[in-house]
Amino acid sequence: MTSARLLGLALAATVAACSSSTDNSNPPPTTANVTATTGLAFSPKNVQVAAGGTVTWIFQSVGHNVTFTAAAGAPADIPGVNSNTSIGRTFPTAGTYSYHCTIHPSMTGTVQVVSAATQVAGGTNDPPPVY
Repeated sequence: MTSARLLGLALAATVAACSSSTDNSNPPPTTANVTATTGLAFSPKNVQVAAGGTVTWIFQSVGHNVTFTAAAGAPADIPGVNSNTSIGRTFPTAGTYSYHCTIHPSMTGTVQVVSAATQVAGGTNDPPPVY
């Protein structure tokens, strides 16, 4: 085989590896934390976890709650006026779950739950890499 042909095959393999939409070496996290801030925001606003993973809401000194938009697989709401506490919910079913604080309706967020079969590249709660 010529060196030009070997180089072409190597380049094709590299491009194929970089263009894959599934990255099993970087699975989604099994846990995530969301802070309900005194500034009336959920931070981060959007998180991703693996199916079966847990999201913990950390309530600062201002009272908040978490109410999920009705959807199959959504966990129980976190009712009441919660402050200075942390409460977690487990997400067994893949999907995207929207939520808000009924006390402060401008506070919204989403939890993306990814199964191993549908995981996407960059399945972390970190910002996507810059290429």
